[in-house]
Amino acid sequence: MADTILSRLILPLRERAPRAGIYLDDDNNGQSFAAYREIYQRVQAAAAAFRNAGIGTGTRIIIPFDTSFDCIVAFLALAGIGAIPLSVKTPASGGNPMEYGEYLRLLISRFGASFVVGAPGLATEGLSVPRVHPGEASAGGDFSGWADPSEADIAFVQFSSGTTSEPKGVVIKHGQLIRQLDMIVTHDRRTEQDVGSCWLPLFHDMGLVGTLLTPIYAGHDLRLCSPARFLLDPVDWLHGLSERGVSISAIPNFGLAYLLKRLEEPDVDLSALRLDKLRRIYIGSDTIDADVVYLLARKLAPYGLCGNAFSPCYGMAEAVLMVSCKPQEEAVRVSDRAGAAVVSVGPILEGFELRLVSADGTTASPGENGEILLRGGSIGDGYFESDRPMLDAEGYYHTGDMGFVEDGQLYISGRIGDRVKINGQNYFLPHLENALHAHPELRPGGAAIIQTSGELAVLAEPSNFRSGERLISLRSELAEVLLSTTGVKVPAERIFFVRRGQIKRTSSGKLQRNLVARAFVDRQLKIFEITQDA
Repeated sequence: MADTILSRLILPLRERAPRAGIYLDDDNNGQSFAAYREIYQRVQAAAAAFRNAGIGTGTRIIIPFDTSFDCIVAFLALAGIGAIPLSVKTPASGGNPMEYGEYLRLLISRFGASFVVGAPGLATEGLSVPRVHPGEASAGGDFSGWADPSEADIAFVQFSSGTTSEPKGVVIKHGQLIRQLDMIVTHDRRTEQDVGSCWLPLFHDMGLVGTLLTPIYAGHDLRLCSPARFLLDPVDWLHGLSERGVSISAIPNFGLAYLLKRLEEPDVDLSALRLDKLRRIYIGSDTIDADVVYLLARKLAPYGLCGNAFSPCYGMAEAVLMVSCKPQEEAVRVSDRAGAAVVSVGPILEGFELRLVSADGTTASPGENGEILLRGGSIGDGYFESDRPMLDAEGYYHTGDMGFVEDGQLYISGRIGDRVKINGQNYFLPHLENALHAHPELRPGGAAIIQTSGELAVLAEPSNFRSGERLISLRSELAEVLLSTTGVKVPAERIFFVRRGQIKRTSSGKLQRNLVARAFVDRQLKIFEITQDA
């Protein structure tokens, strides 16, 4: 049998240890559990129900991937019968409900989706396709309607989390996915005794592949909770890692910074915290702040966290997920070759080919910054029903990320579009923003720097209401932080305070810089008027 989701993820569920499975924490401090063997029965029942509804090989079905057993079961069942799940963000992921409805209608018309899987908060008014509910299916006997896909067949399509007029779907084929899962499990030395933990959105590649499908593939326990629960109380999430003996987890950089800010609050009690079993914390998605990693490692060391546990990694949906990662036994490495503290994301994983290209199109010299091009490994070969090419004539995927190699380790400097030149020197805007994120009076991730008409503008989101007098002094403080830590001078009048929610980010925490800049130029942002009595 070919290496597919059916043969390597679904059917093995029948043979898992009786007590191995998934624990799901809801947003009301409750918990439910399903053993992998039970999940197999539920997947069978859902597969039968989907078949009866007319869903079969090649049927396109939208799945707003909520953190729920129903969505997990639906995803596996659809892949098992040869349908094509289109994994998209959920209604609860933010944004205007009307815009979300328009997003679904666009996907339905453009990609020929015939059904949509029900999700909390999903309104189907105005949709031209029926909704299906895997939770309504009842378990029966053995199911005989599984498909027999090849490794080259589509397993699912991963859509970007943004609502745009040009939704981009990354095709994930069965063979690609299994190769990626094999790489992660081998690199991580996972066993059935490990315990995983995830709060990342499952409609994002890091959440779906890295922290859901990998534990299922490896056969070890998984503790799940929603992004909302983490954002409500990240310290409680940390205590959950301690109480449940979690050994492997993942978190984007903005989550680390958010957690660190909460840990520095005076009323936080960590006396019962025990993190000696936590051997690996993957860090990815957005630009990694070296200071945050070091400060958090120092903060948690007294509670048993190993100094090597933090594992910066690099990846993307076009590669299914992971391309490189820090070896477990090594310490986090930092270099200042990019003009700021840049964290190593480890060596490139086996099977991938890396090429760094300088601005003139030639191969970058050793240690020189260049655009990251990738080939081989689990890199895909095209976007879903799109004329937009993914690979160049030599088979390389142009990532749009800048980086360099030092002592065999890859360092990510930033996105090409995030690089600016000031007084003849190149800077990456995320490095400047990281200097501001540490300020206690800004919300986590509450700083964005854009360049308009050749000038920098700082957009900052205060954590709470501030008087006009305080905003004036805070503006001067932020200007001084930038100057003292990065050498970049921004006039105080070019620092603007915006209301909550104006600094848009993706589900993985990446700043939507172009969107924010366009809103600023078009005067669409809600900016505080700074007066003495504001």
